[in-house]
Parts: sequence; structure tokens; C-alpha cells
Amino acid sequence: MKRLIFLLILILTTLSTSSISANSNIALKSSLLYGVPDSINHECNLTFYFRFNQTDLDVNYLLNKDSFRQLDKLLTDPKLHSIIDTLKIVTSASPDGKYDYNLKLAQKRVFSIKRMLLSRYPLLKSASIDIDYYVADWIKLENLIKYDIDMPWLGTVIEILNQNVSSASKERQLREFEDSWQYITNKYLKYLREWKSGISIIIKKVEVKKEVVPIIKIEEKANPILKPLLKVETVLLPCFAIKTNLLYGALAYAPNLAVEFGLGDHTTLDISGSYNWFNLDGGKNNNKKLVHWIIQPEFRYFLKERFRGHFFGFHTLYSEYNIGGYELPMLFGDGSKNYRHEGNAYGVGFSYGYQLPISKCFSLEFNIGGGYMQLQYDKYKCTTCGDLKENNTIKHYFGPTKAGISLIFLINKNTQNK
Repeated sequence: MKRLIFLLILILTTLSTSSISANSNIALKSSLLYGVPDSINHECNLTFYFRFNQTDLDVNYLLNKDSFRQLDKLLTDPKLHSIIDTLKIVTSASPDGKYDYNLKLAQKRVFSIKRMLLSRYPLLKSASIDIDYYVADWIKLENLIKYDIDMPWLGTVIEILNQNVSSASKERQLREFEDSWQYITNKYLKYLREWKSGISIIIKKVEVKKEVVPIIKIEEKANPILKPLLKVETVLLPCFAIKTNLLYGALAYAPNLAVEFGLGDHTTLDISGSYNWFNLDGGKNNNKKLVHWIIQPEFRYFLKERFRGHFFGFHTLYSEYNIGGYELPMLFGDGSKNYRHEGNAYGVGFSYGYQLPISKCFSLEFNIGGGYMQLQYDKYKCTTCGDLKENNTIKHYFGPTKAGISLIFLINKNTQNK
């Protein structure tokens, strides 16, 4: 019985030693069952981190100092060392760059660690050392970033990480979003370059009378990188955008404004309007004017996510106008600059466009569309007179119905608590 008590105390000592600091990223697994099994196995997992492109560990880098402190306590104590069965060494390289080079780097790291351990801890020579190495997969990055509210284009990045494509393809897509890639490089890639050491402690069976061995509950330590939260804020896709069509404003001399509302992950509703009131009374000599107002709602579907990338749209429009002195053959026929046309138009059409982010809050939009319009207008004999030439003319038009290069200001939705 005294021997059993000593062994239990030894186990508790090992467990407490392995969970001294949450910053050392130690996970403990206990298998104390009813009675005494053939053996009791405790596995202590310590995590160390490498500097970029290095094969040797820097004790002062990230959390390495705390992890080395735990390792020293385990591997320099002769009593604890006598029950260590296996030491596992698993090293990794981050996935950015060429796969073959990263795999060789991970291999160099594992042998470098093995040499260091045998040199630093002579008692290990009697233990079994297992080694393995790999290139970290990008999917591991998702666990690090999924609660990061400052991550640019978080939804898009997670979508890329979950794609069933090669690691190189994921990296290629991530690099397309420069702000996101820079953020990942600066903050997270270092946590994918690591050494995980698993120390398997085996205690052989001890003959004792059957009795209930209390289950020792070990509180799981939090990963210092992930920091589980009771209340997490997650930034969603932009809720809506305010924009102005620079191309239309320049060609039609029409101040304009549009608002685009997010409906779903891939859908939006764009409502644009413009009004040209300049030269309302016309010039003294020719009464040249391009007075009009127009409203154009459009439903859009984005291929990737709303407010980003390629989209297709369906729009309607309504306009009223008083135009004279402008040659617009597609709308009013040849020689239209010699007359004044006053009336309205309505129509429908389809469009294609692309939204290009240029910063966190601003984007550029390029779009073009075509469809059908019915124009109804009165045609006056000259631009300066009020004598009718044609009354209540109706014309059916097929052709371009919109075009634009727009500057967009994106507004994020309020954060949602999870």
C-alpha cells in the first residue's frame, strides 16, 4: 500500500509539474480507471516555436522559455525520468512558400531537436525517441483567426482555407488579398512553425487489492493563442455601401449617388439616382440642355461574396428629361441636336460588373449593362422654340442602359455577439 501511495503522489507531482503555466501550451491526458490497469499512461505535450527559416530553437522566442522550464523539470529529475517510456518529437514548417523546401526545413528541425535533447539531457539515452515532421496545412490557420475581429476580409479568408484544393492554391488565393496576407504574415505564420514534444510516462502495473481509485480531474489549460471567450465579436461582411458614378457624372454632367444594401452573403440591392439641373433655361442662342433625372434599382448576385469581385445584375429604370441641342441618334434618331425632346422613359436590363477593394473602406466598381427602354416624348421644331413637331412619340430602344466607374465607401455591419 505504501508503494501505491508513493506512485500516486509521483503521478500527481508529474501532473502538477506539467500544468504549471498556461503559457506553455501543455495538454494533459489522464487515464485513471476503476482499479489498477496493466499500466497508467500520462502524455505531456509541450509546444515550442521556431523563428522564420531557422532550424535551431531560440529560448527567448515567443513561449519557448516557459516550455523549456517545464521540459527541464521533467527530463532532469531522475525519479521522473525512470518512468519515461517514449519521447516523441514532431516538427513542422509553415505552409507559405515551396512545399519541397518547407518539408526539408521541417526534417532539419526534427534532427536538430533530437541532437539538442540528447546533448542537453544525458538521461534520455535509455528512452525511446520517435520523430516525425510535416508541413503545416493552411486549415490550421482557421483555428487561429476565426475569432479575430481585426482580420481583413475574415469571411473570404476562411472560405479559402476550407476549399478542397492544394496548399499552393490556397496560398495563391490568399496572396491576392494583400491586406489579409500581410496581416496573416505578421501575426499568425509564426505559430505554424513549431516543435511539439510528446513525453509518454508509463507506470507499470502494481499488484494491490481492488479498490476504487478516485478519478483525478485535470482542468484543461487554455491555448494562449486562441484564448476561448464567453462572448466573441465577429465582424460580418459589409452591410451597405455609398457610391458615386464618376464616369456618368463626367459624361452627363449629372451629380449622382447610389446606395447598395447587403441582402445575403452573395446578394445586394443597388439603388442609384442622378439629377442634371444645369442650364435648365438653356443658352441664349441655342437652348442647349441635358436636363434629366433618373432612378435605377438593381438586384445583384456576387460570385464570391457581396461587395467583392464579379457580379451580375438585373435592373429597372425610370427617367424624365428635357434635352435639346445634343446629337443622340440611338435615342432620338439622326439630327436630334436640331430639336428639343421632352418626355419620359422606363425600361429593364441586365448588367455585369466587378468590385475591386482598394482599402478596408473603399472600393472601385466597373460595370456595364444593356436592355430595353420605351421612350415617350414630345418633339419640338427647334431647340429655342415651343412649337411642336411631333406629339406623344413612342420609341422602342434596345441597347446600353448603364455604364459606370464608381467610387464606393463601404460601411460594416454592427458586430454580432456569439
